[in-house]
Order: sequence, then C-alpha cells, then structure tokens
Amino acid sequence: MHGIGLALVAAALFGASTPASKLLLRHFGPFQLAGLLYLGAALGMWVPLARERRDGVSARWDPRSRWLLAGAIAAGGVVSSGAGWPGWLAAAWVAGACACWGLDNQLTALIDGLSPARSTFWKGLVAGVVNLSLGLAFEPVAVDAAALAGALAVGVACYGA
Repeated sequence: MHGIGLALVAAALFGASTPASKLLLRHFGPFQLAGLLYLGAALGMWVPLARERRDGVSARWDPRSRWLLAGAIAAGGVVSSGAGWPGWLAAAWVAGACACWGLDNQLTALIDGLSPARSTFWKGLVAGVVNLSLGLAFEPVAVDAAALAGALAVGVACYGA
C-alpha cells in the first residue's frame, strides 16, 4: 500500500476511535480508558518490534533522543485533565490539548534513533501506566473482561496500527 493509502487508513482508524471510546466510557472513567487505549497501542507494537529485533534493527538511545521521547510522552500522553469544565475554560483545555498534541508530534518527528514502532511502544507504555494509575487512584473499577479486551483492541487498532 502506498503512502497516501496508509495515511487514509490511519485517519479512518483514528476517527473510529471516538465512537468506540464513547461506548467504552460506560465501563471506564476517562483516565482509565485513556490508560487502556495507550497500553493497547503499546501492545500493538509487539509484532513490529519483534520483526525489528529479528532483522537486527536496534535503537540509538542517545541523550537527545531520550529527552525528545520524554517530552513527546509528557506532552502527548501524560498532561491530561478530567472532564466537566464549563464554557470558555473547556475551550482553553481543548486548545491546550491541541498544543500538546502538536508538541508531541514535533518532538517525535525530531527523534533520530528510534523507529516509529519503538517510539509508539514507549509512548503507549508510559502514558498508559500513568493514566491508568491515575484513573484507578481516583475511581474504583469493576469491569468485565469483554470491556477490558475491547478497550485494548481499540488501542491496538486505532492508535497502535
């Protein structure tokens, strides 16, 4: 598949995450769901990472790449807030989230030593653990296995793929 086709598939999968996430919010708090979606993205990187390992591709963990990845993780996956802010404050939070997402994309683009699969794995793993930990600290969870599997599957397909 060519680049444009892959971009269209990626956009469709990313777009499908919103209605799927709305359904999953019946079972999880926002932080819990965010954590599971990020962990699903990390989980989805096991096959590409195994392929890289088989092919002898290794990461260059130079200090610059570490700092860029840490910044991308913080901006794109950890800086978050709960729902329910009214009026102009909600608009400010949306604008802030867009700025963080842009910063995440810029920092990720500057990383030289890591493959996209490896950076997605680390971003998903760290952001997933942080968000899920916050969600479990603030809200109790009693969820069935199907909802848990669904959240991870949405993460794998819509964010990891």
